[in-house]
Amino acid sequence: MIIIPSQPVVYRGTISSLRISSVDGTAFLDNCAALVPYADGNHLVEIYDASGRMLRGYLSSVGSAEGLSETEKIANSDFQLGDTGFTKEGAWAISDIGAGDYQAVATNNAVNTHLYSIMSGLTVGQLFKATAVCSNFTDGSVAVFLPDGSLTGNTLTGTGTSTRYHTLMSTGNQLGGVKILTAGSDLRISSISVKQVLTPSTSGATIVSAKGGATQNFTYKNSSFTYNAASYQVIVRAAR
Repeated sequence: MIIIPSQPVVYRGTISSLRISSVDGTAFLDNCAALVPYADGNHLVEIYDASGRMLRGYLSSVGSAEGLSETEKIANSDFQLGDTGFTKEGAWAISDIGAGDYQAVATNNAVNTHLYSIMSGLTVGQLFKATAVCSNFTDGSVAVFLPDGSLTGNTLTGTGTSTRYHTLMSTGNQLGGVKILTAGSDLRISSISVKQVLTPSTSGATIVSAKGGATQNFTYKNSSFTYNAASYQVIVRAAR
């Protein structure tokens, strides 16, 4: 009988806000500084959701900088083409606020009304970065929302930028936009952007399917794995 030695565990812990790109060809993890020391092609990582479903692959190399696709998934993301490409609910309007600058404006809007665009060409497992830029905020609050029924996100309660990361779980509802959470008297959104994340930052690592390999895929993916969870249990093993 041949006895194959087990792969010793070198790291075990809970990682919050882990970003996962699991689509073949751009597999990586990000926002996971604890895993960076093991990104040398010789360590196997296992990621478990709350139900014990798993992703498995080899930590290959440390990221150099977050890289985004040049393709914008929301057409007319800066509203400069007026109403083109957007569906508006309630009191949302896309208006010229002066000097030819178009913005999405909500005045005394109702709670849970949306401004959204239908996106296309999305693939399950792709990681997206969504941002909404608010130029004026009298009161109320708004959240970025993304595909497959995910209607929560970082909330804007003043001027500035709200950013959300989201791994696509299904392609049944390809929408991107903003949602009113609490009514305000004068809310203005100057842009909404959704782009695929292609490469990890220095707090992340690429994933390959074999020890020392070059194919940027996971070795194993449970088809029911829960993406976008608040935290995951993670185990790293020294590969033999």
